[in-house]
Amino acid sequence: MNQEWYSVDEISTILKLHKKTVQRFIREGKIQGTKIGRNWMVSPNSLAQFAHQELSTMPNELEEEREEPSMEVTTHVTYKGYSLYKASSISNSIMAALAEPDPTRGHVDFNFSYQESAQTARYSFTGDCDFMIQIMNMFKNMSLNQD
Repeated sequence: MNQEWYSVDEISTILKLHKKTVQRFIREGKIQGTKIGRNWMVSPNSLAQFAHQELSTMPNELEEEREEPSMEVTTHVTYKGYSLYKASSISNSIMAALAEPDPTRGHVDFNFSYQESAQTARYSFTGDCDFMIQIMNMFKNMSLNQD
């Protein structure tokens, strides 16, 4: 008989739990798992048993483990006709601003690249919506100040 098995990632999606929580439940024996190679796998019967028995007895623990919904936005700003010096100067200013502690900012990624042959600078940002609004306003003000 060919039996379907679920990976830790699949179970975490089904149960809406973080995968580390699923792994912990397997280690603690709350979910019966079988190690196949380097991966833990769970049979449909074991998953059903856990869902019927354990979920009804521990809702508070599971609620604490769920990840909060979040959204990140990624944007790219491209400037053409800038020298490497000017583009790097802007990048350094951005990095200095991002280095300042700001507890409201959350997770932020910043990347900078420069294509010498086209004299094109590309600034890439990932962060929450409020951060993106600040970044776009900063670039808008830079553009207005150049005119």
